[in-house]
Amino acid sequence: MTQNSMGAYKGTFGKRSLDPESLETAYTAEESSSNRIRVTRFKREALDAAAGGAAEAEQAAAVKSPAVDLKTADRDIRPAAKKAMDIYFTKDYVKVNELIENGEGKFFEIKSKYGHVTHSAIKREIHTTINGEKYYDLISPYGYGGPVIHESTNKEKLMSEFEDCFSVYCANNNIVSEFIRFHPIFQNQEDFKGIYDTMYLRQTVGTDFIKFEDTFQNEFSRTARTKVRKRLRDDRFSFHIDRGFKNVEPFIDIYNLTMERHNATQFYYFNREYFYALKDKFGDDLMTISVKFEDKIIAMGLYFLSGDVIHDHLNGTNPDYLEYSPAYLLKYASMKWGVENGYSLIHYGGGVSNAEDDPVLHFKKRFSKHTEFEFHIGKKIWDREVYDTLCDMRGMDKNRDFFPAYR
Repeated sequence: MTQNSMGAYKGTFGKRSLDPESLETAYTAEESSSNRIRVTRFKREALDAAAGGAAEAEQAAAVKSPAVDLKTADRDIRPAAKKAMDIYFTKDYVKVNELIENGEGKFFEIKSKYGHVTHSAIKREIHTTINGEKYYDLISPYGYGGPVIHESTNKEKLMSEFEDCFSVYCANNNIVSEFIRFHPIFQNQEDFKGIYDTMYLRQTVGTDFIKFEDTFQNEFSRTARTKVRKRLRDDRFSFHIDRGFKNVEPFIDIYNLTMERHNATQFYYFNREYFYALKDKFGDDLMTISVKFEDKIIAMGLYFLSGDVIHDHLNGTNPDYLEYSPAYLLKYASMKWGVENGYSLIHYGGGVSNAEDDPVLHFKKRFSKHTEFEFHIGKKIWDREVYDTLCDMRGMDKNRDFFPAYR
């Protein structure tokens, strides 16, 4: 028997030239106190002055709905309305990430007769000054992001408008460079290839809830199905689903145990303020799943609920119970709940490296036999002169396999 949406489960299987027309409606961006780009008319010479400072980046090194082929990652598979719902594109998400990214969350919005674009990023100070002047760079918040088109009547002119506006913002705010982790599901890099230097980095995976009549049988590997069935037959194991992130402290404890086991860098030990900020900002758009052995929590997962997509955000397992493979029950529980509640897929992300045999990716593929996505990054040098100067001052090779090279 199973319960509905929460509680205990014992499951069954089941450059931008401007033509005369666009000059009449061209815009520049001025940042308001709320960190939003307000679109205002500007004088032509302001744009011309700013345009000279932009440079291209160096190439980087390294309720159910109709069925849809989620494995095809070279096209936009989700409508603009659902992009607007995705947590990674929201102002609240970038602001929460100030707590872990050592920077200031910025949300930008451009609206005109040509369409609507939003963009969010973390603005980080570069701790090297030039003639006493401070400079900054931009990076996507933890996870995914980048600019995204919500609607468009003329995509070419909208992209030109976005680049003009954003280059003015960067020039006025001493922004040197920008690094973007584009969204694997929405493939938003496709719209911005003419502005950013984009490249494919690695694969990500998920479980599709709508392609198959039996998601468990078709998406989970034989090994995964066997492990799940074994635990479901054992009355000592159960899983519990909660909306609203009510159990923050237990999650932090078990998550930190996992970071210790993996010898994670300090960055991944997210402070308590971060978790409570997620709870405060997103409420019922969060979900946790707990796997229990008898009455003891031995594994937990934290998930974002965005439109019809579930994002598997963070997980943890008590190392004393690894022999029971509780992570398999987490994957099963999230799949089962998603199917029963009308979601279309859960996205697990990718590995920790670009290697095809990355062990984390290999594990996730056990639940993703048919659902793959392409993860792209984007790079942009907004001020080439300052970028090169910073590299020289720090003794860094401008062409090294890390972007930005001065860091």
